[in-house]
Amino acid sequence: MRFYRATEADSDELKNFYSEVTLHGPIDISNVRPRNFFDQYRLQSSDFETFVLKNNENQIEGLGTIIYRKANIKGEEVLVGYCTDLRIAPTREAILTWTKHFLPVLEMAMKTRGCKYFFSVVVPQDGKAYNALVRPRSSRRNIPRFYMLSRFELVNVLGRLPLASKPLRTIEIDRGDIKDLEPLVQYLSTKSKERNLSFIYTMELMKERFSRWPGFQIENFLIARDHDKNIIGCVAPWDSFEVQHFRVAQYHGFSRTLKRALDLSAFFGLSQSLPALDHSLNFLYLTHLYADNPDIFYSLLYESYEMAKPTKFLTYQHFSNDLTTLPPKAFISTTFPLAVYSLLPPAVPLPEFLRMSLQQFSPDIEAALI
Repeated sequence: MRFYRATEADSDELKNFYSEVTLHGPIDISNVRPRNFFDQYRLQSSDFETFVLKNNENQIEGLGTIIYRKANIKGEEVLVGYCTDLRIAPTREAILTWTKHFLPVLEMAMKTRGCKYFFSVVVPQDGKAYNALVRPRSSRRNIPRFYMLSRFELVNVLGRLPLASKPLRTIEIDRGDIKDLEPLVQYLSTKSKERNLSFIYTMELMKERFSRWPGFQIENFLIARDHDKNIIGCVAPWDSFEVQHFRVAQYHGFSRTLKRALDLSAFFGLSQSLPALDHSLNFLYLTHLYADNPDIFYSLLYESYEMAKPTKFLTYQHFSNDLTTLPPKAFISTTFPLAVYSLLPPAVPLPEFLRMSLQQFSPDIEAALI
C-alpha cells in the first residue's frame, strides 16, 4: 500500500471517491463537493494536509485531513489540528497500514508545528472503523488514543406546529449591518471564551469568513437585542450547497415512516418534505449560534425558520449539557448523535481539561465545518 499527501491535482479523484462512499444511518447519504474538493477545508484555514492510502491496484483504501488553526482552550490561545473526513476501508490491512503512517504525522506536527492538540468529530454508528480506532481491542497497539471531550447531536428542524408561540416581544431581532460587525465580534468573543474549546473571534476571522464562505456576509446574521440595544444573541443561517451537500441514497425504518409523514404535513404547510432518493438534502446551517437564555434562542430559531421556509431545513449542533439550545417542542425535529474526541499519541499524557468529569460549557463546534 502507498500512503501519501494529496495535492490539488487529486481533487477530482477525491471528489469521485467521496461521492461513491455511502455513510450509513437512518438515512444513507453520500457526500457531494461540487467545486474543488479542498474548498470545505478552506472554510476554516488555508493550512491543511490531506493524506491518502492506496492499495496495489491504485484504489483508495483510506483518507483523512488535518486542518490547522488557532483555538482558545481554557483561556489559552494554541494551535490545534482538526482531523476530519476520515475514511478507512474496514479491513485489517487498511486499518493497520493507516495507523502505522498516520501516528507519525501527528507526532511530527506536534514537534515541528507546535500543534498542541488534535480533535475530531466521530460518528459512533460508523461500525468497524469506529471500533478499530476509537475502541481498539488491544491497548498495546501503537495508534493515536481517542479521548471523548463531549457528546452532541445535530438537530434538524423539519417543521413547526401551527399553535407555536410567537417570539417574545421584548426581544428585538434585526438583520446584521456593517455597523454591527464590531459589537457582534465582541459578543462572540466574550461568549466563546466561556467554552473549553472555541474559535478565536476577531475582526480578521469574521472578514476571512466573509471572503471564504460563498454567499456569507454580515447580512446573514440575525441579531437579538434587549431594550437597551445590547446584543443578547445571534445566529447566521448559511447554505453550504456550493461547497458541500449530501445526497440521499436510501431511507431506513423510522426515516422512511418520517418521510411519508412529512410529505403529508408539507401538504398542509406544516413542514418541508424530505427529498426523493438520489436528490440532495436542502438545509441551512445555523452558524455562529449564541443566546443568553432559551427564550432568546427560541426567538432566533423562530425567525430563522420564517426566513428559510418553505424550501429548506435548519440544522444546528446541540450539546447534552446545553439547556439553552434544547430543540423546542413547538418545532418538528430529528437528531443525529455525534461526539467530539481529542486524539493524542500514546506517549503524550492526558491534558488536564480532558480530565474534568463534568464539562460546564460545551465546545464551540460549527456543524457546517464538520
